[in-house]
Amino acid sequence: MVVRGEASTIEVGGRAIPVPSSSIIHRALEPFGPAIGALETEQIRRYMAILKLWNEKVSLTAITNDEELLTRQFGEALFAISTFAVEKSRLADVGSGAGFPGLALKIFSPSLDVTLIEQNAKKSTFLREALRFLGLQQVSVESRDFHAVKAPSCGFDWITAKALGSYSDLLSFARDSISARGSVLLWLGSKDASKLMNLEGWNWRPAVAIPTALRRVLLSGSPQS
Repeated sequence: MVVRGEASTIEVGGRAIPVPSSSIIHRALEPFGPAIGALETEQIRRYMAILKLWNEKVSLTAITNDEELLTRQFGEALFAISTFAVEKSRLADVGSGAGFPGLALKIFSPSLDVTLIEQNAKKSTFLREALRFLGLQQVSVESRDFHAVKAPSCGFDWITAKALGSYSDLLSFARDSISARGSVLLWLGSKDASKLMNLEGWNWRPAVAIPTALRRVLLSGSPQS
């Protein structure tokens, strides 16, 4: 890696990919939780580098601005880690896409055992390559529809999704796949959150406003027994 002042690059596939410096990352993430360490900062830089390279040929994310990527993807994952007790849990991320929020959650909480569920073959291939590039352990990738994913015998402790859309299908999957004390954790707009909170059969906690976001919240809940 080469760093000069506020500019830095990371080599991926023989190319020097520009990424934010550590100071830029720390400033961007400051509203979302406690300061992150050197390891997490470096993993974010490496993640952004490989994401930028792959996004040139595979449509992984529409967010290409560094600051927006840091706040919308990494910052909101850090806020979730700071708000909910997810450490040392089994977590399934449905519709991972480019790895958000599941892979970002893993960076901030290394004790997580994460299953990334992404049906799109090109995106799931990217996820496996990103895991190799970042050197992350205890993360698996399921390249199929989430309805076909079999939960561990004890269930997942957390099931996450960000901007998935088909919440009724997700909640049906979660009810069958969640552990006895498990919860879903959703990133969504406040209007969608209000609709979900009126659904029968679920115990929802109050929605939590995401810092710097406009009308977007975190919503967590568990099936009623």
